[in-house]
Amino acid sequence: MRELRAVDKPKFVQLYSTDWKLSVENIENYINSGFGFIYEYIDDISPELAGTKELPQYITDKYNYAMTHEDVYVVVTADLLLKDVLKHRSGARVAFSSNGVDNAFFQHFDENYSFEPEFQKILDLGKPIVCYYGALAKWFDYELVKKIAAVMNDVQKISQPDFSLNLLAREVGSNTAYVSWVINNIYHHNFKAFLNEYRIREACRRMDDHEHYGHITIQALIRNLGYSSYSNFVAAFKKVNGMTPSQYQRLSVEADEDK
Repeated sequence: MRELRAVDKPKFVQLYSTDWKLSVENIENYINSGFGFIYEYIDDISPELAGTKELPQYITDKYNYAMTHEDVYVVVTADLLLKDVLKHRSGARVAFSSNGVDNAFFQHFDENYSFEPEFQKILDLGKPIVCYYGALAKWFDYELVKKIAAVMNDVQKISQPDFSLNLLAREVGSNTAYVSWVINNIYHHNFKAFLNEYRIREACRRMDDHEHYGHITIQALIRNLGYSSYSNFVAAFKKVNGMTPSQYQRLSVEADEDK
């Protein structure tokens, strides 16, 4: 500490919200010695993420200190955490920095690696795979997300013209407000955009399946996937794919002919 005090430059003590070693008294000692305090609010405050059976008091104390002292710099990594901070204090000295992904990390892998049988079965389905790299916060309702995914992957159900948020909530045994919250905060979509993604994904699958749907028309897709009009379908398709259904269909046929 003596050496640090001699350095004539701004000095900060920085720690994660999951740190359970330093006390508020330790932090105040640093501040009284001329240090700034940077509190990185990186995830839900819970025992699971702290790695302990009960939530350590030091974690709660530092959280409360950061929420009630405007001179503390707070860095948040998610929308929900930012909303929580702004419930307790102003936006002064608060920065949003979402968790980044190191793309290079995912570019290199062992091509000879043998996948576990359970995972290989999933790969063999040939469907898109969404991976979550990190810990699941306590507020992440994993069971409800699985139920929602199961319903949304039932093409027959979501293709009904009257399929709605109310029907989805009934299918998963929840209420519309909570299901809407999960869709907004987990998938970052409203229900309409969420439904469109699943329907348009199925439209693309059919247009790419030339063996079974080689002569399918755009009008047939509209009718079979629950859309009320041509314009609604085209607008949704362009939103998801960045091109019209006719353009996509033409490119799909050309790609198939080039094989």
